[in-house]
Amino acid sequence: MTSVGLRIRRRSQAFTVSVWALFAVLAAMAPSTAQVTAASETPDHDGVIEITREGLREGLALDEGWRFFPDVDDSGETQPQGMPIDPILGAKDLTEIGWSGSGRFELQLHADPDLALAALSLLHEGASEIYLDGDLLARYGVVSPDPGAEEPYFARRELVLIPLQPGTHRLVVRYSNHADYQRLGGVGFRLLVGEQARLAAARETLISSQATEVFLVTGAALALAILHAFLFAFFPRELANLLYAAMTLSLAGLYLTDQRAMFSSDPAASRLWFDGTLTFGLLLPLLGAWFASFAVGGGASLYLRSLGVVAAVLTLWIWIDDGAIGIIAVTAFELVAFAEMVRILGVAVWRRRTDAWIMMAGLLIFLVASFGGALAGLGRLAVTVGALLFLASMSAYLARRVARVHMALEARLAEVEELGRRHLEQERRAHAAELESQLLAVENQRKTNELEQARDLQLSMLPARAPETADWEVAWRMWTATEVGGDYYDTADSSDGRGPLLAVGDATGHGLDAGLLVTATKSLFQTGLRDSDLPSLLERISVGLRRLRLRRRNVALLVARLEAGQVRVAASGMPPLLVHRHATGEVEEMLLAGLPLGTALAPNTNERIVELRPADTLLITSDGLPELPREDGEPWGYERLRRAFRQAVQENDLKTLIEGLYLNALAWADRTVPEDDVTLVALRRSRT
Repeated sequence: MTSVGLRIRRRSQAFTVSVWALFAVLAAMAPSTAQVTAASETPDHDGVIEITREGLREGLALDEGWRFFPDVDDSGETQPQGMPIDPILGAKDLTEIGWSGSGRFELQLHADPDLALAALSLLHEGASEIYLDGDLLARYGVVSPDPGAEEPYFARRELVLIPLQPGTHRLVVRYSNHADYQRLGGVGFRLLVGEQARLAAARETLISSQATEVFLVTGAALALAILHAFLFAFFPRELANLLYAAMTLSLAGLYLTDQRAMFSSDPAASRLWFDGTLTFGLLLPLLGAWFASFAVGGGASLYLRSLGVVAAVLTLWIWIDDGAIGIIAVTAFELVAFAEMVRILGVAVWRRRTDAWIMMAGLLIFLVASFGGALAGLGRLAVTVGALLFLASMSAYLARRVARVHMALEARLAEVEELGRRHLEQERRAHAAELESQLLAVENQRKTNELEQARDLQLSMLPARAPETADWEVAWRMWTATEVGGDYYDTADSSDGRGPLLAVGDATGHGLDAGLLVTATKSLFQTGLRDSDLPSLLERISVGLRRLRLRRRNVALLVARLEAGQVRVAASGMPPLLVHRHATGEVEEMLLAGLPLGTALAPNTNERIVELRPADTLLITSDGLPELPREDGEPWGYERLRRAFRQAVQENDLKTLIEGLYLNALAWADRTVPEDDVTLVALRRSRT
């Protein structure tokens, strides 16, 4: 047996009787809910383990049906004279089989047809080789009956792919453990067979959850340690802050080193991390007792100083001792230091020391969570919660102490502050009227400048000209009701060559808010979305607007793609389209259903194809034109728009058509400017 192996074995056995070391084991090795659940009851026919599809999906623990052979060499044939055994060998099992440090374990498996890709999850300390039907699947470390030739490896839920074809298979594990590592509860290994994807996911979940717990505790401990270290630096007379910082760092070190010891596959590295765990487990109750004494005003008694000297000696002993006597002494010291902390806080509570109950409550919660939670099967969660509450209670006590001092100081300064407040109030009233008028003027000027800048920005983002194609004539125009309009039109080229895209929109309201909403809509339309199908494009724009969280703000939007002889259209909340058929002179009205974009509800739009023959004209408008009111409130209306469109479309080019419709509506309403933004877009298929 190697020196490293001997030291780890003795330390592992001694560690099981340590109260604070037991806490570390609970914090790092308690079962996690993220692990794959193993089936304990497996159909067994004549010593053969049945692997079914359902069992593989749930995960099957291979804990039964094994036979042990002292000879690690495999003859290639199943030997029925092997001894039935559990793969984890307790002290009684080691005696019965005459364990010499190595051996061979065999198991018969029968696989059903149509099994998913299977894998083995391996957990052991020592060295192993895994064979299926004589073929080597995996090797961890170097297996040897010679202790000097063995190279141990700590397998931490290693995944091994296992090709399970229908039929009976022979699974062989050559295993050696001359150092008698027993952190799994005995010498041996654990194997779990399941679907490869599920086992991999369970392993990642376990590592992630334990890393998260360590991160929470160490993160909280480091944050509190830094905070109280600064408090001590600013007020050195409060030594309790320094002791608290050191205590929280010890707790962080305990979590970190224990996790590293648990997941390290190298025995030598695991030993170093294990020694670090014992060291921090020694410092934590010692610093806790010192902190409790200084926190309640007791100071450094001779007894506490003696404990400090003993702790220094035991720390050296931990790192140089090869036996278990030193670890037992450390355990005894931890119990004594911990009991002293309980005694100090208990006396403080009995003497009604101000707020001492806060620390005592945190300590009791920590104890109940650590040990009671482990007994109840709550595992790491209970330990982590208890540790966080323990840190919080001690910090809360110190915070309360600081708060009480400041409360007394604040009471003495209250009268001075009141006099100062009255003086400032008199001065404020003297200048209130003048300041208010000046601020109002500045604010009005600022808003005017912002609106002008926003209008310039919005207009600069509108396309300079309509798209030009051989098949289509396009014209558009927008008239705004205020400095910044809520209407919008845009164009974009499709990268796949399917024809240009047009967008016509109408934001709720007008002014600066509407302009900002239009700017966001243009950005969403232009950035990487124009190659989607039109309903998907509207849905993505709606999601983007909804993420802006502009309350009671939404956009009605129509998008169209110009193709050969047809227009693909999808709209959300827009007025109906008007289509003039050149051949018949009729005007068709097409209403596209859909909710405005940016609301909590999905737009639920559908794509529609509008077939246009040569010289046919399509008119798209915002609601500002048909809803333009007269003084009595009557709107121009969609019917008047339809008649005016039919009358003017055959006589005018598109730009003249748009201008004429707008002027016609203004003349009817007896207005010079619109009450709401007006946008018109006209499409005409070329006559050729």
